[in-house]
Amino acid sequence: MKKSLAVVIGIIVIIIGIIAIIRVISPEDTWICVNNVWVKHGNPDSVAPISGCGSVVTQRLNADAYPLYSGLSWGPEQPKVYEKMLSGYEVVSAPIENITDLSAVSSPFDAYYKTKLEAADWAVDNALAAGGPGASITGYKKGSEYIVISYTTKFKGGGPNEPVRCPCDISFSVFSGTKVAN
Repeated sequence: MKKSLAVVIGIIVIIIGIIAIIRVISPEDTWICVNNVWVKHGNPDSVAPISGCGSVVTQRLNADAYPLYSGLSWGPEQPKVYEKMLSGYEVVSAPIENITDLSAVSSPFDAYYKTKLEAADWAVDNALAAGGPGASITGYKKGSEYIVISYTTKFKGGGPNEPVRCPCDISFSVFSGTKVAN
């Protein structure tokens, strides 16, 4: 009886030890591939990987647009003609839902690309700038290349005769390309 009790206790201790070791060595703050999209797990120190999740991803945006702003789940790069004047590729984030402070979410995105692109000698192109309640477009130009960053908001509050208000969902996008030939 004592021997079988010791064996059972030994097995339990080994199982608990294995679970503890797996828990300690498995990364908590990382990116996990879910349905071909990188999803944050915990609080990773790095931006989402651009490959290795489902199909192979080819970087089609201008190299200066990378790494993409972290903390968002980015979709695949898609061909796009932007405002009938630029042709290139765009990547759009999954919406961040139920935001109550747009500036707290949009300002860091804008600041990230302003700092990053201006450090790489991109200049703001005011011909591509636009903004309004819950939306912003900022265009950058370097030589014959353009990068356009933007966000759009879907307001959940307000009505036909009321001002729009949050909570709301906000999506971000990054486009890069060149002028369409006339």
